Amino acid sequence: MNVQYITTDTGEAVNAPTLPSHWGVGEWQTEDDGYEWFRCLEGTPWTLVTRWGSEGHSLGKLYSMMVATAVHEDERGTLYGYGSYCQGYSHTLWFRSEAALHAEITDTAFFYWKDGQSQGPDTLPATARELPAEYTVPYQAPAPVKDTLRADGAPF
Repeated sequence: MNVQYITTDTGEAVNAPTLPSHWGVGEWQTEDDGYEWFRCLEGTPWTLVTRWGSEGHSLGKLYSMMVATAVHEDERGTLYGYGSYCQGYSHTLWFRSEAALHAEITDTAFFYWKDGQSQGPDTLPATARELPAEYTVPYQAPAPVKDTLRADGAPF
């Protein structure tokens, strides 16, 4: 379902997909509700982001603090969605610029790393804006190696 948002970076009114935040009246769970939230992303444009930065540092704390992203096209171009979940509460932002989305995720990651909620880089600067560039980009998991033999000739 789409609703109206104001983009954070450009201030324009857009219609974009909602971030799932509730899956039925009276169905909130007192335990593992983050797991249920994660599961309700299935079939939506939203994708969970669990790692951030070129080294793949933790982003959030699975199933209590999580971040999701989405991409949506409207008549003016591409929109980039940011969704956060923290212990039953969700928050949605939309951006016209992918760089602005990455800056928002970096701010969130920095907060989690600095607060000790996630395993981040060994040393952190005073602010997220001072982070080295390698900690401000999406994590790209290495491609799996297929049909490669170990040194003893057996497959991995």
